[in-house]
Amino acid sequence: PMKLVPTRLSGVIEIRPARVGDERGWFSEVYKSAVLADAGIGRTSSLQLPPAFVVHTQALLERPPAPERVRARWAQIISDSGGVMPRFPLPLGAPGPHPERVEVRDVFDVDEGAAFAAQARNDGVSTLALAVLAMTAVTRELAEAPLRAVFPVHSRFEDKWHDSVGWFITNSVLESAVAEPNVAAAAVKEAVQLGSWPLADVLAPWGGMPMAPGM
Repeated sequence: PMKLVPTRLSGVIEIRPARVGDERGWFSEVYKSAVLADAGIGRTSSLQLPPAFVVHTQALLERPPAPERVRARWAQIISDSGGVMPRFPLPLGAPGPHPERVEVRDVFDVDEGAAFAAQARNDGVSTLALAVLAMTAVTRELAEAPLRAVFPVHSRFEDKWHDSVGWFITNSVLESAVAEPNVAAAAVKEAVQLGSWPLADVLAPWGGMPMAPGM
């Protein structure tokens, strides 16, 4: 049970837990503003609540179907990846269950990161494009193949979603065959475009996303 305790401040009420049995210790409660408003406590805000994430998901599903050029590009990349989504191009050890693990390594320190950003500016591309360039070069050297990867892209473009809470990410595919700044930048741009359509429709020919170990 709770007690409403008036205060000396106009319009301010203290909501205090009633003492329960042993009075030692302290109690804490969390209140929803909507519940308090229904009870006539507090003020009604003039701000509108941001739309729910489920509304964004529904909006993605209602977007127009992907044009044929987008479908064809998805099909080409999946075909070139062996009929599945792009996978890591180097051996990952013996197949079978393995303990899950995450390893994080610092690639740059502060000064090296600043130098990398400066190089990207000099090349007229983003730091993401420059990172794709480096991965393209390494993949060419070690795997003797173009860089193909599952590439997460943002799916939140309109301002009305900016205060909503949710995972506004969708999957796309990226292919980069030449380690040149402008080519890598174009690959990133294409990946964003390929991920800007309802994936359920795009991936329907494969019965959904054709996943495989190493994806």
